[in-house]
Amino acid sequence: MIESILKYKETTIGKVPVDWEVKKISDGTNYIDYRGKTPQKTDKGILLLTARNIKFGFIDYDTSSEYISSEDYSTVMSRGLPKIGDVLFTTEAPMGNVAQIDRVDIALAQRVIKFRAKSEIITNDYLKYYLLSDRFQKLLNEKSTGGTAKGIKGSTLHKMELIVPPIPEQQKIAEILSTWEKAIQETGTIIKSLEKRNRALAFSLFQKQNWNSKQLKELFVRITEKNIENNKSVTTISAKRGFIKQEDFFNKTVASEVLTNYYLINKGDFCYNKSYSKGYDWGVVKRLNNFEKAVVTTLYICFRLIAKKQNSDFWELYFSSGILDRGLSKIAHEGGRAHGLLNVTSGDFFSLKVAVPSLEEQNKIAEILTTANKELHQYRQKLDNLKTQKKGLMQQLLTGKVRTM
Repeated sequence: MIESILKYKETTIGKVPVDWEVKKISDGTNYIDYRGKTPQKTDKGILLLTARNIKFGFIDYDTSSEYISSEDYSTVMSRGLPKIGDVLFTTEAPMGNVAQIDRVDIALAQRVIKFRAKSEIITNDYLKYYLLSDRFQKLLNEKSTGGTAKGIKGSTLHKMELIVPPIPEQQKIAEILSTWEKAIQETGTIIKSLEKRNRALAFSLFQKQNWNSKQLKELFVRITEKNIENNKSVTTISAKRGFIKQEDFFNKTVASEVLTNYYLINKGDFCYNKSYSKGYDWGVVKRLNNFEKAVVTTLYICFRLIAKKQNSDFWELYFSSGILDRGLSKIAHEGGRAHGLLNVTSGDFFSLKVAVPSLEEQNKIAEILTTANKELHQYRQKLDNLKTQKKGLMQQLLTGKVRTM
């Protein structure tokens, strides 16, 4: 049972429960820094885990697949072999990601430190959660060096403090947090499955051979209305989040003070952002849904529906399916000319052909896909809630504000 605590003591890193200790990382762990000569990469062999694979709380084996030969393995790992439960920590690019080893048939690359808890002082599971905590990450950021790409020296990291509860309490804290972590992982797996299902469903519904073929310019008109009222609601198109305020996307305003040369669009209008991000190589088209008006850069191709008997929801779903990617790819590489994606003109864009079903069929398809997307959205909300709950629990449990024993 979780119950409140009242008795604290002052330490070098703030108040902690009176029966907890504060130690250096080097006091509670054995660690290995794998920095050194970059090993020779091979096409197959033993998987080399790099800093890119280590995320905030887990290992992503799909992010990067690099290998070393089995002959080089003993040399690369001469400082120490991995063991299930060991805690990995990235020192830079990115800094501060933490995960536990869950397989031993791996090698570890540079910019990765491996911690193994001294069992009489601390557990590996608790160590992982503590290194992920807001308190530790804040201290880590304060002690880091560098500008855009921050890093931490091993000698500095090993001197940083650990808050150490009694072992039974460490185990209980880790048990509680792992319950939320398991729920987060399971929900994430469901989301990936639903995303895959929805993509396949959309592709099957949009690939009909008996629909009329039309160019986009027959259905939509380009918007070039300038922001003469100097509206300040500058938005940016995010591949995953749609239209969002610029300061929320960049954590700052990057537009100029005078915005009269920007485009002004209205709710229900569409924009094509030619910039691409991972998984969206050909850019994205989004519809303005959450604002009555928005100001956007003239780098976007903006347009609105003008054709009669058309369902705007259908076209929003059509554009989000990626069906246009094939046509955009063809334009970008047309005739071998230097005509990359960022140079796709509005004329190029509106010349693209799309298959147009009847309004009745558009309505049915929009209903099917909207229902499928609602289910996906519910699981995404559940995932956000679980992450928020876990973060709150970590704040309470790892500072001793709430006790487990």
